[in-house]
Order: sequence, then C-alpha cells, then structure tokens
Amino acid sequence: MSNTLLDESKKPSYYSFSELPDEIITIILRNLDLQSLCRMSRVNKRFNNLAQNHLLYINLNLEPYCYIVNTKALYYLTPRCKYLRQLNLSYCRGISVQSFEFFLVFYGSLLTHLQLTCLRIDNNTILRISRVCKNLKELDVGNCYMINDNGFSYLKNLKFLECLNLCKTYISTETLCKILRRNIRMRHLYIAETYTHLNADEVIMELRNSCPDLESIDLQRIHTLTSQGINALADYKNLRNVNLTWTTDHGDSFFRLFSSCQHLETILLGYVKGFTERDLKALTLCKNLKQLFLMGTPIPAEICHTIFVNCSKLELIDLSFCKIANWLLLQWQQKYIHITIKAYDVLD
Repeated sequence: MSNTLLDESKKPSYYSFSELPDEIITIILRNLDLQSLCRMSRVNKRFNNLAQNHLLYINLNLEPYCYIVNTKALYYLTPRCKYLRQLNLSYCRGISVQSFEFFLVFYGSLLTHLQLTCLRIDNNTILRISRVCKNLKELDVGNCYMINDNGFSYLKNLKFLECLNLCKTYISTETLCKILRRNIRMRHLYIAETYTHLNADEVIMELRNSCPDLESIDLQRIHTLTSQGINALADYKNLRNVNLTWTTDHGDSFFRLFSSCQHLETILLGYVKGFTERDLKALTLCKNLKQLFLMGTPIPAEICHTIFVNCSKLELIDLSFCKIANWLLLQWQQKYIHITIKAYDVLD
C-alpha cells in the first residue's frame, strides 16, 4: 500500500497551471479583465511575457478604471496595443488630450470602435480621429462639450460609421446631415439633449434618404420633432430601439410609428406631451417589444393589462409616476412574474 502511494507521488501533476503550454494559458488569459491581466504579469517572468501578448489587447476598456487611469497608465499599456481594434476611454479624464492624440498616431489606424464620453477633447482631436481612424464603425463623443460645430465637420471624412453618439454636444443640423450622407451604413444614432437647436425632422429625413438600415435612435428632449419626423421614422421597418422621452405627440404620428415598426424591442416614452389612449393601445401591436418605459405618462389600468397580455416578449416595463395604484402594481407583479415591473413615485 505504501509503495503504491509512493509511486503515485512520483507521477507528474497534470493539474498544475504553470505546467500548461503557453497556447492554453493564452486562451485562459483572454477571459480575464485588464486588472487581472496586470496581476498575472507580476507572478513571474513567464506570465509577464504571456500577459503582454498583443492579441490580448484587441479590445481595451479603461472606463471601469477611469478614477485611477492617467497618462502614465496609457503609456504603460501602449506597447501591447499593436492590434488594438476597440478602445474605451470614457470618463478617463486623467489622460491628457495630447497623450491621447499621440497614442492615436501610432495605434489608431486599426480602430473600429472608439468611446470617449465626457472627455475634454477638442476640435483638433476630432481632426486627428478623422485623419487616422479611417476604419471607425462606432464613435462615442457624448458630452464632449469642448468640440464645436467646426470640429464635428471633420467627421464627414469618415465613411464607415454605423454607430454615432452625439448626445449633449454642439452640432448643427447641416453638419450632422453631411456626416449622414457620407456614412450610409449608420444603424444607431444618439442625438439626445444636443445644445444646439437641432432640426430633428430634417435629420430624420436625411436618415431616411441616406441610411436605410437605421435600427435605433435617441431623440430625448429634442423639441423640434414634429409629425413629419415621426412619420419618417415609421418607414423604418427594421427600427428596434427608439427614445422619445420628453418629446411631443402630434396627431396620429405615434400610432403610425407603433403600428408600422413591428420589430421594435425597446421604446422610451417618458413624459411625452399629448400622448393619447389610442397611442397607448397601438403599443400592443409591437409583438417583439421587450422593454417599455412610460415614466410620467398616465395610463389606464385596462390598457396596461392589454399590453401585458399582447406583448408576450415583454421583459421590463417602467410605470414610475404613471398614477397607478400600488395594490394593482403588486397584483401585476405577482401575476406576470416574467416581467420586471418598475414603479416609483415621489414618496419613494
């Protein structure tokens, strides 16, 4: 018996992580986040070399570490970014604009996705992006308030954009339309709460003419939206997500939108002015609806019940400030357990 145990102890261990071949360890490392990769590199020399594999940094997301990331951290990661395709620096204000632009010169040509929300980038940065990042499909410059309309005009030099976030920015209708004419593959456009008097109808008409594959649009607080623009949206048969929070209903335009766009999955209708019961009933025609936000929109209980019954794919509904009795909300929550029903009022 003792000899058997002795023989077993002499056998090599097949469960030691360090004995795995480099190829297998690299596959495992691909599933780690950036912080874990940095920790792995401190284990030993071998792991340090493996953790610097360029293929592990095709997608670099620094947003979760925005509170500690600075220019020094970006320089530390730079040698690993040879094949970088996706970069998220949103809220990373510790990185200087000059350092970021320098980084782009060497590692920006292959980028397809670039997220820069709330950074202090300016017109020169947009010019640099338009010259270097010719393969961009997604660009997020939401709330980048130091860019003006002249800076955004450089984006018309790009032609492969599919997703563009311009929320809370200073861009004119004319400039945005020029960008859309050049980027006919646009599928997702976010222009909520722009600081200029953006003509929503004109933008949507341009989208209809130039970008036939539109799937989602954010028009929150765009008060220039009229029935003309909403009717144009109704022509998009593949429209899946629409945000119309704090806009105004005009006639039967919303009814036409909901009855025409059968692929709608997410609809935001908080605090819409002039919303009617007929419009609410039209929501039951959206058979693919998964998320519905009706904050601040009074809705009769019977219509709400009809939505629950007819929209079989519904997963989430927000009925906050919709003047629905608490006992009725509780009853729905118990009956429709597959639906997350959110409801807050002032007292909450």
